Amino acid sequence: MELNKNNVLEKVANDLNLNDTELDSVITSYEAVGALLNNDKNITQYGDISVFPQGSIALGTTVKPLSKSDYDVDMVAFLKNSSIDLRTLKHIIGNALKNSDRYKNKIEKLPNGGKRCWTLNYKDYHMDILPCKPDLNPATYKEIDSVIATHTDDGFNFTEIYTNPKGYLAWFLDKSNSFMKESKRLFSLEKIKEYPRKTTLQKIVQLIKRHRDVYFGSLGSSAEKYKPISIIITTLAARAYFGETDLIVGLLNVVNSMNKYVSTDNNGKYAIINPVNTKENFADKWNNDALKPHYFFQWHAQLIKDVKELNTLDTIGFANKAKAIFGKENVENVYKYFGELAKSEREAGKLKMDKKTGMLNSVAGVAVTAHTFFGRKYDKE
Repeated sequence: MELNKNNVLEKVANDLNLNDTELDSVITSYEAVGALLNNDKNITQYGDISVFPQGSIALGTTVKPLSKSDYDVDMVAFLKNSSIDLRTLKHIIGNALKNSDRYKNKIEKLPNGGKRCWTLNYKDYHMDILPCKPDLNPATYKEIDSVIATHTDDGFNFTEIYTNPKGYLAWFLDKSNSFMKESKRLFSLEKIKEYPRKTTLQKIVQLIKRHRDVYFGSLGSSAEKYKPISIIITTLAARAYFGETDLIVGLLNVVNSMNKYVSTDNNGKYAIINPVNTKENFADKWNNDALKPHYFFQWHAQLIKDVKELNTLDTIGFANKAKAIFGKENVENVYKYFGELAKSEREAGKLKMDKKTGMLNSVAGVAVTAHTFFGRKYDKE
């Protein structure tokens, strides 16, 4: 594999994915929760229930945390009963978990759960379970209807939240030029899958999310609550993506224009509208806390600066900049991989240097002998 900017960034994005062990753990937990909810008579007496993933785990844009902090696994528990009241809907899902020997010690100790979800805490991740029911006046994307989710600020007064996780996934994959079909188990539980090959857009989103994590990590814990949420980054990036297949070109184009898709009205209210459901504003919290948009635009300005600079650098400068903006450990692992690959190809007499670019590859160019700087220098980077 040739050592160039695209291949380095491709490998950086790839290394942000959950590994097989982590993914297997998530899938096992997710399917066990789904089976519990599917077989709980206190739930099914109200109607059929289906369980499906949403958010980063469904979109293929999950990013490993920088530290030992956990990551989100989001799922929807959809009850096919439009007449059930929201409080009952929230609590039949919660009661099934609280009454289970397996989950009673994992569920967050809040009588009414979070504002929207019930949360189960595992060793390395937490699972947010969002109760939903049908929307009788749905917004539809490709025949996929919006749903109504539960929301409460005090645990007693519930309001309707209109959303469309499945529609959003379909929209995102359309933007990614991906046509992967969902698979289902025999009962109504849709499987979490790892994408066999990530699209350029998925990788762009992962790289931007990692830059966000590194940037806000450098600001200290007090800034953590102002970190832009993943759905905002994903939506803006997808809107700004126009089918580029070259990763560095796509990243540059998206970063340069993603802020254009944040809108404000005459009263200065911010909006980042769900592309498949105009009733949902992903930036609604920005209008209650001026520091949220402030930090977003501050971070975005730095993102543009860093990505532009990254594109101007070569070899060591590129490596050092990548470490600074995507995380030292992650990038060092990538260069270690390239170093080991180069060493094996050099020893096999396959490593070549392109005369025009000076880049190393195993396809064409001048053969590199066993004592080049490449195998030694990059092993140490």
